[in-house]
Amino acid sequence: MVKETSDSDNWSSDLRTPDCEGELVRRLNALSVLIGSTFHIRVWFVELLGRRRSYVAGMVADEPRGADVAVLPLTSTLAVASDGWQDLPLPERERLLRLLRKMIPAEA
Repeated sequence: MVKETSDSDNWSSDLRTPDCEGELVRRLNALSVLIGSTFHIRVWFVELLGRRRSYVAGMVADEPRGADVAVLPLTSTLAVASDGWQDLPLPERERLLRLLRKMIPAEA
């Protein structure tokens, strides 16, 4: 019998392999720091698990303000989250989101 897996299962499995985990997390952490220093907002990356989210990488120095957190999908299983997203002008938000979607591999 063949076991079916969701995209999320595949992404999580791939992420746990030593080469992939280290490289992807390093890239996401570097992106988070770069975005923080450029746009002066905190961002972190989360795995999408249905209605739930699981932290993957990025800047979370303290508890994010729950109601103010924007979660924006980048792929079917990965999203960027920020509690300062609404502070960016709309053209900057759109440009940043487009850039992130280009930088993150579709299979992530």
